[in-house]
Amino acid sequence: MKELLIEVKGIETVYYRVEGRKTPIIFIHGAGADSSKLSWKEVTQRLASQIEHELILVDLPGHGQTGYIDGIEYSQDFYVQFVASFIEALNLKEVILAGISLGAGIALGYCIAHEDRVKQLCLIAPNGLAKKWNYHMLSYHLFVNTPLNLWSYRLMAKSKGLTKQIIKAGLFFDEKNITNDVLNDVFQSVQYKHAGKAFESYQQSEFQGRDGVKTYYTPKLNEIKTPTLFVHGKQDRSVSLKDVKLAHHELKDSQLYIIENARHWPQKEHSMEFCQVFVDFLVE
Repeated sequence: MKELLIEVKGIETVYYRVEGRKTPIIFIHGAGADSSKLSWKEVTQRLASQIEHELILVDLPGHGQTGYIDGIEYSQDFYVQFVASFIEALNLKEVILAGISLGAGIALGYCIAHEDRVKQLCLIAPNGLAKKWNYHMLSYHLFVNTPLNLWSYRLMAKSKGLTKQIIKAGLFFDEKNITNDVLNDVFQSVQYKHAGKAFESYQQSEFQGRDGVKTYYTPKLNEIKTPTLFVHGKQDRSVSLKDVKLAHHELKDSQLYIIENARHWPQKEHSMEFCQVFVDFLVE
């Protein structure tokens, strides 16, 4: 896998590429301290030997190696436009998009705006399907509008034990699957000085108080004709399975695959199972 650099919207952007002769698959990671390799390392290592598609992983602005720039509102619209500009910068005419969490919401937003460019869509625990976030409004107010968000990343950066507990609480279902490699990768990701800052900006742009959240794509799903695969961890505490089932119902040419004993990172905790389902979807 080659590490490459490209300027997108004036931002020096790091991305990774595995050559292939079939339609490029762009993998989009989640929020917080996430990055392309953190979300997709296990998946792309498996896929590189299984399929002939070109594989492209991008570190979104404010994440991983791409870094954080002050003065930008890291909103949903910003990231959708960034991905559009990234695809243009690579001169790609048609793509397959695979996203996890925030990345799935970005992929969905791009597909709604540029459906003619998207051959297939894979959405894992996608953002953008709920009118309101899952917890009490006061909890979000405190998390979004106070330093609590960034403090949590600073604390994780000082303690592997705390990092492991957070992985267990929200990302992995089975503690036995949190290998030293997984723990070290997550712990390394929170060492970046910008860890969590773009997510803080994103949450501030999204949180509308009593009105819920800004991005809500479900009413538009019945307009989408792109073949879509929804994948969800059965025990996901971050994105409601009920919302995903409704999205699957609204998006007519879609499939829903539920991974047992998985939370918010089913593609990482159960990469072999995910890859089998994804490869089957690609060849249909």
